[in-house]
Amino acid sequence: MTKIRMILAPVGLLLTLSACGADPDAEFARAQDNFTSHDYPSVRLDLMNALKERPDDIEMITMLARTELALGNGEAAIVQIDRLETLGGQLPDGQLFRAEAQVRGGHPDKAIMLLDGKDSAEAARIRALALIAQEKYDDARDAMKAGLDGSGPKDRLYSDYAQYLLADGDTAQAEKYASMALKSSPQMLDPMIASAKVATVNGDLERALSLFETARENYPNSKAATVGQIRTLGQLGRVDEAAPLIEAAFARSGNDIEIIYLKARLEAEEENWGEIRQLLQGRERELRYYPDAQLLYAQSLLEEGQMELAHAILKRLNLLFPQHPDGAGLLAEVEIERGDKAGALQVLQPFIDRGDAPAKLVSLYRSAQ
Repeated sequence: MTKIRMILAPVGLLLTLSACGADPDAEFARAQDNFTSHDYPSVRLDLMNALKERPDDIEMITMLARTELALGNGEAAIVQIDRLETLGGQLPDGQLFRAEAQVRGGHPDKAIMLLDGKDSAEAARIRALALIAQEKYDDARDAMKAGLDGSGPKDRLYSDYAQYLLADGDTAQAEKYASMALKSSPQMLDPMIASAKVATVNGDLERALSLFETARENYPNSKAATVGQIRTLGQLGRVDEAAPLIEAAFARSGNDIEIIYLKARLEAEEENWGEIRQLLQGRERELRYYPDAQLLYAQSLLEEGQMELAHAILKRLNLLFPQHPDGAGLLAEVEIERGDKAGALQVLQPFIDRGDAPAKLVSLYRSAQ
């Protein structure tokens, strides 16, 4: 017993001394380095420790506010900017900062009120984010268009507008704005992501991969960069390279539905249908706008003999995404298996009428006839 005390006592003493000897200057210096390299979780940890010793340090609180916003923690960012202003500090872009924090915190209506009367490019970008959060997509597009003539930096607005144009199918204009943003700010995250997505749509997967890789190296905690790199590796057939990235992302963000789907896709490579079902089960509400994830979940259920549940999911998928060919094909297969050939024909008819149905759907259509 005496020996144990002799061994443990110095350890306890060292732990106590370590806790008391935290150097806020060293913590802040490390936070500044991490902020420069965009390692925001580490910045947050360093600043929280440093602020225990210097709770009224305006410079630290300012950085913490910006860090919380970079992490997407809108409510926490507002707490820090309130704290800053109580101490007499102020952000030069305080109103815009508050507006974006309100959007990230789930209060787009408050953001729009804060932006009233502001017509800069950055105000337009944040206004569009708020309108998107309200599902007012046409208004968001109009807000971005209006911001193109606004004052101030436009790189992030150009990047967001490029991605919106991609969704609208206007690839040429999307490429124009993404290129403008990237040329102006080649190391900024948003222009790299927008340009990578344009390259993907244009079929230039090697360029897309290069941009996503650079984005992830410079912004190691960016979900957009990580997911983009993983998906592009998958499109290039380089699953072995994507696998460790997926596992790392899942370990870090295992509750994010996009990351969960990527993990499920990795399990599908080994036909681990039970694992896939467990990953996606109970998340039907989150999967609603992820047709590929719904399809994979339905496939896992079919592989495990749960045809009726799979049928219900595929019916909902086809209702929400009637032009999704793989979803329609699998639903038609299930309808035929259930003896409902008329139902299969009804699902497949729109593809046949267009005249560009994939060969598999044409074959299923003939079987149903």
